[in-house]
Amino acid sequence: MKKILSTIIFVAIVSLFSVSSAIAETVIYNTQSGIYHNTSCYSASKCTKNCVKMDKKDAVKKGRPCKKCGG
Repeated sequence: MKKILSTIIFVAIVSLFSVSSAIAETVIYNTQSGIYHNTSCYSASKCTKNCVKMDKKDAVKKGRPCKKCGG
């Protein structure tokens, strides 16, 4: 019984990690400065002209994180 329960818990944990890694995190990337922000960052809300939404993994490759929010 313990072995079955531990197997079920293990499968549940592995499933949670694979689901969370499949969800892409969106950030706001400033194409002029190369800085990316969390969507809740105050600086991102002020960015209008040169900002686009993109996946965080792509923004990390292109630029650097915001010093206020950490990207």
